[in-house]
Amino acid sequence: MNRRHFLQYAGAVALSSQFPFAWADTPSPITIYGPGALPSLLLGVAKQRQQQGLSVIQETFNVETWRTPDVLRAGLANGSIQASIVPSYVAVNLANRGLDVKLVNIMTWGLVDIVGSAGSISSLKDLEGRSVAVPLRNDMPDLVLQALCKLQGVDFKKIKINYTATPAESMAYWLKDRVEFAVLNEPLTSVALMRGKSKSPERVLNLREIWRDLHDGNSQGLPQAGLLVSSAFYEQNREFLQHFQSELSSSLDWSLANTAEAAKIGSKLLDIPSPAIKAAIPHANLTVAAAADIREDLELFFKTLYDMNPQILGGSMPKDNFILSL
Repeated sequence: MNRRHFLQYAGAVALSSQFPFAWADTPSPITIYGPGALPSLLLGVAKQRQQQGLSVIQETFNVETWRTPDVLRAGLANGSIQASIVPSYVAVNLANRGLDVKLVNIMTWGLVDIVGSAGSISSLKDLEGRSVAVPLRNDMPDLVLQALCKLQGVDFKKIKINYTATPAESMAYWLKDRVEFAVLNEPLTSVALMRGKSKSPERVLNLREIWRDLHDGNSQGLPQAGLLVSSAFYEQNREFLQHFQSELSSSLDWSLANTAEAAKIGSKLLDIPSPAIKAAIPHANLTVAAAADIREDLELFFKTLYDMNPQILGGSMPKDNFILSL
């Protein structure tokens, strides 16, 4: 990736919350929203497959990326957004604060890694006394790191945390040697490895694997984000949602088998250079797991966050009807 593409990418990550993308070929009452992150790639692939006549979905639908978490919350509250990929803990929080919303699926088993110089650490315990850039305080990367440290008996207060306002800023801290390590989501992790070759970089800790090891392999991973819908949207579009879930699974299979082509679609939707997306796809743990089929994984993750601070989930564990059975 050359410097121009890198700067374009870093700007896209920092500003994607300000400049949304809309993919709409025909007027349609159905719009699926997503963040400027890798799970939204599957929305773009599903849309293109429909345009090519390869989809099981008969209804036309549009795809848009939302601007900021505040825009997402406001859109769900006023009804302008009725279906969107969201961080899983945000979904529970919104439901517990009175929004009539349901979780349809999970679309990644973990996007978070810690980047550093090869061989520099082998466990979270090794981070004590070391400097780490962490984006978005009290958001998913930070919460995952705190949860894993607590489960492993690591003193989080002994880690020299440098919080940043954006993921791109955390990456820049590491690239400029302001910190020894950075907690990053894909595809930023892949970009950091490309840009930091002189630092002998690697994913020094895979947080999904740490989570799985802590639970003796009985968990599939960290259910970080999934599709949330309003109850009204579900009632009006039951058949569409059933077909959409199936189409997302087909889109995932196609994306994993055709990473170069999928990366081009993702680049258009996410405004991120396709080489970064192609490199990230194998490490993003993308999935299309029906929420009703993975209740134990969800409850384990949510209980871990609840035990840290109930307010992360809006004060309580999710109600039974929060998980949608299509």
